[in-house]
Amino acid sequence: MALRVHNTLSGTLEEFVPLDPPKVGMYVCGVTVYDRSHIGHARALVVFDVIYRYLRFIGYDVTFVRNFTDVDDKIIQRAHEAGLSATQVSESNIAAFDEDMKVLGERGITKKWLALTDPCQARLPTAAAGEWWSFMPEIFHLD
Repeated sequence: MALRVHNTLSGTLEEFVPLDPPKVGMYVCGVTVYDRSHIGHARALVVFDVIYRYLRFIGYDVTFVRNFTDVDDKIIQRAHEAGLSATQVSESNIAAFDEDMKVLGERGITKKWLALTDPCQARLPTAAAGEWWSFMPEIFHLD
């Protein structure tokens, strides 16, 4: 039985065909770390972790990348209120998020990506529609 996915561009169900079999790359937008995790974060994690596990189960070599938005007005505000730097607030909340996700049994993340410290991530919000795909080779280059 083939894996079928909904193509939001065409609005149709299509058979999943990787660009470079057996490799598959997954990029999932992560959380903005201005506060601790909530149920919405857990839901997103579980959904994409299940997809990752299924792709691995059916034989794909999966690279799974999730970003954290670690610079944002809400983060700056929380930092100001707490007398901390924005980096301290972000790092603390990322560590708490990682612990929360371990409790849920997350196994799939291959690479985490920070908006503040990863240069191509910082270009994503200003990229024209669809242009961010040009950054995919940078995203999936793992040291």
